[in-house]
Amino acid sequence: MKDENIGWANSSPPHDGFGDTDVFKTENGGIKWEYITTFRRPTLRLKFAAGDTLWAGGWGFEVFAASPDGGKTWLNTDWDNYRYVAGLSPYTGKIGWMASQHDFKDSTYQLNFTEDMGATWTKELEIKGRIVDLENKDGYLWLVGYNGLIMRKKIDLHTDVVVTKEIPASFEVYQNYPNPFNPATTIEYNLQIESNVKLEVYNSIGQLINVLVEGYQSAGRQRVTWNGKDSFGNSVSSGIYFYRIKTNSFSQVKKMLLIK
Repeated sequence: MKDENIGWANSSPPHDGFGDTDVFKTENGGIKWEYITTFRRPTLRLKFAAGDTLWAGGWGFEVFAASPDGGKTWLNTDWDNYRYVAGLSPYTGKIGWMASQHDFKDSTYQLNFTEDMGATWTKELEIKGRIVDLENKDGYLWLVGYNGLIMRKKIDLHTDVVVTKEIPASFEVYQNYPNPFNPATTIEYNLQIESNVKLEVYNSIGQLINVLVEGYQSAGRQRVTWNGKDSFGNSVSSGIYFYRIKTNSFSQVKKMLLIK
């Protein structure tokens, strides 16, 4: 519901992954409903985002759709990597989160973030276990799931939304030590606030060698050791390598040297 009078509702066929969704609107608190439109794919959830923007999530092949005009037209996201939306939590019309499942045979769920009304998504968190729903309230994003799972993160729009090429003074990446190294080296960096971090190692021709960190980390100084091996556990040869640290708002690359 947008307020106590205005709201929207959806009606979909059984979970066959191929049906359509009918959208209805009320302007008198649900006493009377007006048919708005029908759009492709079934939905399980319909959320008011902001203004006249609605978000919808379902399952099948086009799991997410958004409407900028109160349900009259819908923009589908053909997202091959995911099959089921467990929860939606729009923060504004364009910005928000979605909990999703990659494969019905896999118990892994993901928390994904968008800042362009679902046109693109960034994975923030991966959980081995079922997510039931998520919601943002009073500056926090809450996530709940099976077996008593309850998680929350503080929403910081400066970190989660604003994309900048400038590295904030509060974020520091230090040179690895020892450098040169053999067989292992330590990488340290400082996070002023909790952040979604990805730490990757590349060789001198730009090939990805290993992913050392992928997920949320708390504020403070972080320390990661690379053992000089690739993602398959094979020791790499001597040479120049690069480690790149990325968050939602910035990235930095540093060079290191492995000598055997």
